[in-house]
Amino acid sequence: MQKRPLFLLVILVAAAVAILLSRSDATKHDPRPAPGATDLLGLPLSSQDFLPKGLALGERENVALSPARLKVLAVDPQGAPVPATTFLATPEAGGESRKAMGSFADWRDISSGQWQLEATAEMRFPATQSLDVQDGPITETQLELRPASQVYGTFLNTYGKSLNSVYVFFLKEGQEHPRGYKNSQAALHARPKSKDGSFTSPLLTPGRYRISAGRAAGKSQLLSDWFELSDFERRSVQIVMEQGAMLEVVPRGASEKASVSLLYFDRGVAESYRARPPKPNKKGELKTPEEIREKAWKKFLKQKMKDSVDGKLIFPAMRPGVYRLEIKDVGGKFRSAQEFEVFQNKPVRINCEIPSWANEKPNKEKPLLDSNGEPRHKSWQALPLDVEVWPAGMLGPGKEGIRLK
Repeated sequence: MQKRPLFLLVILVAAAVAILLSRSDATKHDPRPAPGATDLLGLPLSSQDFLPKGLALGERENVALSPARLKVLAVDPQGAPVPATTFLATPEAGGESRKAMGSFADWRDISSGQWQLEATAEMRFPATQSLDVQDGPITETQLELRPASQVYGTFLNTYGKSLNSVYVFFLKEGQEHPRGYKNSQAALHARPKSKDGSFTSPLLTPGRYRISAGRAAGKSQLLSDWFELSDFERRSVQIVMEQGAMLEVVPRGASEKASVSLLYFDRGVAESYRARPPKPNKKGELKTPEEIREKAWKKFLKQKMKDSVDGKLIFPAMRPGVYRLEIKDVGGKFRSAQEFEVFQNKPVRINCEIPSWANEKPNKEKPLLDSNGEPRHKSWQALPLDVEVWPAGMLGPGKEGIRLK
């Protein structure tokens, strides 16, 4: 009976020792930091807010730091913030670009590495910068946006039509109209690209300018007086240039698939053929003066009806001379035997009527025949013309020149 209490006492002591050992082991592996402990950034290790998701306390030293943060401020030359700025940050290693609006950008979750920055704002020169962004400390930079000026307006010929083949150059003191194609590409210039002749200059540094208008290489045809552009100024200008003859063609009944070509009579070629010894034609007969004269007709310009405006095609820059007209449509082709003359600075309008069958796809099994028994869609059909010559300056916006407003 005395041994039983002793046995129970041994069991209790063993249990107490086991409990103490288990608590000691738990304390030894407790991941909780001692009070006041901090990580590499000086942040409290007891705060879960600063740890990546799923990371245990005490393990921060062994992982990469948090994503980088980039702050960009747009300023003027005096250092003041520029409102309404568009920021764009593009990683040079590839990936999605970041965009922001306002006077500053603050990206908190971007990857480290080289980034290309760009800031743009209305009437200011854009600014760019390549920047090395690193994890840890915030990367900050400023982009300076300098003020700009601009010139806009219209460039038309004396008939009021757009001149798409000429340029407007903006020359500073000491600069001249470009004398070659390569130089013209380097010069600040604009070119009308719409039917109303409107153009807008690139951003210009405020200062003293004059406008030179003409071809991209060669002598300027027009030159303005000197004028001053101040910061953020937008100035309008109207440029009118005399540019040869103009022709307006109105082919009524033609489809959108039709094309209209001009044939120009080259007098020099005609004279050279007349000077040659006569040659026989396909029938073995000597060529007549009319056959010889046909050799002098050369295709000059071509336009498509799909580019017409209200059924009218405008040929704005033509050399004065004698012309004929050709029209090809889906179901037929037409050529005018009648000749017409285009004069310097006198607009000419050509009216003609295309038969309804010409814009229908021909039936090759049962084709429509002409008076000679030939299929109409294969042979050239006669095209009567109605020619009008308008008074000079009837369509013009004014005299030739450059008018700043």
